[in-house]
Formats: sequence, structure tokens, C-alpha cells
Amino acid sequence: MILKTIESKLRTVSKTVVYRILCTIGVGLLALAIGATGAQAGTLALISFFIGIIMYYIHDRVWNLFDWKRDEHGKESAVRSLVKTIIYRILVMIVVVLLVKFIITDDNAMAIGFAVGQFLINLVLYYIVERVANRIQKGRIQVEAMA
Repeated sequence: MILKTIESKLRTVSKTVVYRILCTIGVGLLALAIGATGAQAGTLALISFFIGIIMYYIHDRVWNLFDWKRDEHGKESAVRSLVKTIIYRILVMIVVVLLVKFIITDDNAMAIGFAVGQFLINLVLYYIVERVANRIQKGRIQVEAMA
């Protein structure tokens, strides 16, 4: 029997909530920095919080299906975390451009600039959350793998 280690749903939910709280703070501050009103920044942060939770959870569960660059104890390599980070951030960047255009401005350049700024900030946050979570064993489950 071959065993593989996966993450529990509770572990994924915990990572999702921590990451989204950090990102929500970042979105609000970045929106204010580009001249959004407090109401616009709050609206953008709140909407991105809920959309982000759904996207992060689904993204993490899909990655849970693959063992690429994960050891027998379920620990991910830095390369796996980096690839997960980049793919996730590209998907979110597309959504952010649309949200900024709808909530703050019709200016394409400003919406794209905001999305790039958020991409860079959240890229770092995602990687940090992945690496910190990698040090925590709780929530890892061994299951029988198909040979």
C-alpha cells in the first residue's frame, strides 16, 4: 500500500482565511493610495475578500490533487509554492482589473496599475503564507494513493 499526504479541508480553510485577511488589508490600503474614497476602498476590499476566499480555496484544493514537488510527509518544496503562487496571482489579477474598473475608475491604465501593484504585494503574502503553513504539521492527512 502506498500512502500520500494531503491537506485536510480545515487546514485549507485556515490558510485561506489568514491569507484573505492579509490581502484585504492590502487592497484597502492600495486603493486609498491611488486616490479611492474610503467607501470605494472598503467596497473593493470587502468584495475582493469574498471572491478571493472562493478562488483561494478552490485553487488550493485543486493543487491538493497533485503530488508534484511535495514530499512523502506532504511538505511542499519552495518551487511548488512559487508555481502555485504565480498561477493563483495571475488568475486573481484578471478579476482585480475588472473590480477596479467597476468600483473605482474606468481608466484602464489605473485599473491595470492597481492590479499589478496588488499582484506584487499579494505574491509576497501568498508565498509567506505557504511557507509558514509548510512548517505546521497539523491538518496533514495520510491517505492511500492509487498505484
